[in-house]
Amino acid sequence: MDLERLRMFIAIVEEGSLTGASKRLEVTQPAVSRNLKLLEEELQVALFERVGRGLEITQAGKVLLPRAYEMLQRMERISQDVKYASTQQLDLVRVGAVPTLMMSAVPRAVSSFKGDYALLDWQWSSASSARLLALLNEGILDVAVVTGEAAPPVENVHYVTHYQHVTVAHRALLAQGEAMSSVPNVGMASGDGVESCATVKSLVMQGFGKAVLPTSVFSGAEREELVCLPALDAHEESVYLVVSSGFIGDASSEFVEKILQGLRQVLVMV
Repeated sequence: MDLERLRMFIAIVEEGSLTGASKRLEVTQPAVSRNLKLLEEELQVALFERVGRGLEITQAGKVLLPRAYEMLQRMERISQDVKYASTQQLDLVRVGAVPTLMMSAVPRAVSSFKGDYALLDWQWSSASSARLLALLNEGILDVAVVTGEAAPPVENVHYVTHYQHVTVAHRALLAQGEAMSSVPNVGMASGDGVESCATVKSLVMQGFGKAVLPTSVFSGAEREELVCLPALDAHEESVYLVVSSGFIGDASSEFVEKILQGLRQVLVMV
């Protein structure tokens, strides 16, 4: 479908006449009339009806209108993304991650290669997977580390690894001869584990009880203080790295590959 014809269709609707559309678009009225006729022939429907000296949009035209706006906005976004990619200098990266991964895993993954980007500025965000995907779509983030039972239905998704959950308790509790089953529960946090994860982790580290947590929230030194057992009741999740459509270019592609490698190394080690 010709985008220029869609622009003319929208102009006719908004101006209310062929004359108004031609003045707005700075083309002749016959050109507007001809393109409208070609669009109607392509769709095999009438988009307007003549009412007196004016035009009234038909039901078919009303159905087309929001879709025409959407198509033009999408093409404008693609154009902006391509221009951004062609001129992009990698001097700022906006990274988001779910809280359970931002607490330890993502910073450790980035620290493994940040020396290669000594002049790079970083912006960090932590939110639920759904919110991070929305921020990517709005162009507020460049990359996001999300979790879920299946890959999010968006473009530029990279599978990282399976998301491991364990039941954890401080070693000092079990050293007193207690079984894990007898240790009180202090909480549970999923991949999106939104604000409670830090609190639950702190309670576990202080010896108040056990919790189901992703192993990624603990550093190596912290894990030495813990006893970890498979969390049988925790639902399975995977980790995905999602890249903004505007963050595509030679420099950014290299960055994405490095963060993927860093995440896989950190999360396999946990």
